[in-house]
Amino acid sequence: MDDGIVQYRSLRRYVGLELLALVLAGIGGYFLSPFFAPQSELNLIGVVFWFFLVPLGMSSLGFGIGWKAKKDAVDYTGRQWEFEVKQCTIEECRAIFREYRKRFPRLLSDSQFWHFYIPVVLMLATLAVPLYAFFYMTWLGPYVNEATAALFVANFGVSSYGGFRATSNEASDDFGIPLIRESLKLARTQEKTPGISHVRILLDRAQADGLSVYRTPRVLLRIDTMEKIAYIESLTEELGAVSSIFCRLFSTEDTPEINWWWTSRDRHFRKYIQADDEEYYVKLPVPTTKERLGVKDVPELTANAVALVIIEALNRGIAPEGTRDTLTLLNVPEDYPLV
Repeated sequence: MDDGIVQYRSLRRYVGLELLALVLAGIGGYFLSPFFAPQSELNLIGVVFWFFLVPLGMSSLGFGIGWKAKKDAVDYTGRQWEFEVKQCTIEECRAIFREYRKRFPRLLSDSQFWHFYIPVVLMLATLAVPLYAFFYMTWLGPYVNEATAALFVANFGVSSYGGFRATSNEASDDFGIPLIRESLKLARTQEKTPGISHVRILLDRAQADGLSVYRTPRVLLRIDTMEKIAYIESLTEELGAVSSIFCRLFSTEDTPEINWWWTSRDRHFRKYIQADDEEYYVKLPVPTTKERLGVKDVPELTANAVALVIIEALNRGIAPEGTRDTLTLLNVPEDYPLV
């Protein structure tokens, strides 16, 4: 298949090799297991060799086949991508990347925890079956061959699939999935903050030849009754954390634009008044017992960002009705100075 930028190579030889290996694994597991399974006495060396070392080698071989297949899966002609901002809801974003994973498995390096965890479980199960049949469950003895064959096949198949999905190739750098899971987690946490009317995910997207490339997901928050005059934008670099927060209160005919930002390196909110070219730190309006808020303090940081924007809007006389009620929900003291 030729999409211009990406040409898909045939994987028939790898599929054929995979099928052959699965058949041999099943046949070997069924017919050779009786020679190594403990019968009247425990042959520990034979058991460890056949029921652990052999599955370990199968898993390595399977992963290697998947790795090689992924490396040879495409020919990619790089290009300069032109990005534009795409805005979507949390559910839309989740659906986009669910479909993205399904459509472009050859382009993505998309490793999951289970790709590496399940083969380990299968290898331990392969070793456990003959030992349990010998020591505890004698009724399991007649089924050891069938169980070993099934575990051999499953171990090899899962390892091959994991190797294919986890490996990157020449197209993976451009088509890799950005920090979507982390951004969705951040969005779900921030949307619980009082005063937030809706949440959106922003993505830099480039498209060509029916293909899409995504970069830099971030969370966009709008404040209730202030959707047209302010917004809050957040970035994350790890699950359950925020790396930066940017707040903007738009200018009006009588008031300048004002920005606030918080970063993981600084850990204090700074305020910047565009007209005066001033920048200085501000006091947190929402009380906290912590000296400095860290990257994991997402609810507290979001609450303070919302409060700073509302307080400034009240101070400049541009806040719609009802915004003071939000400050009460955020536990902002009534004597907090307007900034």
